[in-house]
Amino acid sequence: MAEEALHGDTGRADFLNIAELPIREKRRVRAVDGDCTVKAIHRDDFQSSLQKFPEEAKVFDRFLREASRFAVPGAPFARVQEAAGRRILAFLEAGREFQGCQRDFLATLCTEAEGVLLAPGETLQAGDLPKGRCSLFIVLAGRIQVAAPEGIVFRFAGPGEVLGSAAALDLVDSSTEALKALPGMGPAFCVRIPHAAVGRALQDCPSNAELWIKNAELLHREACRSKQERCRWASQVAVPALASTSLLAGCPHDFLMSLAGQLSEVAHSEGDEIFACNTSGKSMMIVLEARMESSCLQEN
Repeated sequence: MAEEALHGDTGRADFLNIAELPIREKRRVRAVDGDCTVKAIHRDDFQSSLQKFPEEAKVFDRFLREASRFAVPGAPFARVQEAAGRRILAFLEAGREFQGCQRDFLATLCTEAEGVLLAPGETLQAGDLPKGRCSLFIVLAGRIQVAAPEGIVFRFAGPGEVLGSAAALDLVDSSTEALKALPGMGPAFCVRIPHAAVGRALQDCPSNAELWIKNAELLHREACRSKQERCRWASQVAVPALASTSLLAGCPHDFLMSLAGQLSEVAHSEGDEIFACNTSGKSMMIVLEARMESSCLQEN
């Protein structure tokens, strides 16, 4: 019997209406010490509160749409598992990761897969795990942030993407990517395949294993080149731009580098309107090249 952590929650899949436990699997929750305090949140109350925040409501709606592709919302777990299994295999067959691999091998690989539901900003896997402890992940719903252990964001992964192959296959000495649900963008739902399960699948199907490793090595080399370019941009372009602003001038290099790792570069043509008056300001804009004109609208 599992114990929920302090300030934890239980029944999230039921609550979000992704899946319903069969009667024989209904959970019994009890206090394990005398100081346990429980607060129940009714689904209808949650939905009513969510409608007061349109942006957050859109995020949850998107997440539920993506998650519902694996089964009819509210279906028993047995049906969820069956439908999700078919969808996961389709994801794997469609991607570059497992090109040439047989469906039986993919099914074997997913035999011990487990679902992981993440809150916004929650870590899926740390970026410094040693060889032999890293899992393989498949994103089913939501968005996962892929970053270096020091915080430089490389990309965002969505439904159908496979993460952590190089570390799960022991192609690297330790995991080089920190994976977590994208902060501020709602929950994420992933499949986790433990390192031991990956090893057993490789032993059971050596011919398919060889194909997978070959594909994974190629993708890893491509990813390394992209990461090097991203790190170069952060250190040579973004950090000097941040240091030149009156707000951040004089800040330590490590701090500026951590900020630079979160930035994304957007190009605009001459005459483009970058943002208009009376729009909510959720970010600070830094001009890297050329010049920008700002104007103030006069009220009548």
